[in-house]
Amino acid sequence: MRKGRLRVMVPNPHGGDIDPALIRRILQHLGIAVEEWNEA
Repeated sequence: MRKGRLRVMVPNPHGGDIDPALIRRILQHLGIAVEEWNEA
């Protein structure tokens, strides 16, 4: 995932869509609000 200068590597060995719940958990772990990510 990339947003501006921020780059977050999300392993996806199956090549399909990544569950939005997983993305929310990753952002939460990084201390980034979903709204902040979507606005950037």
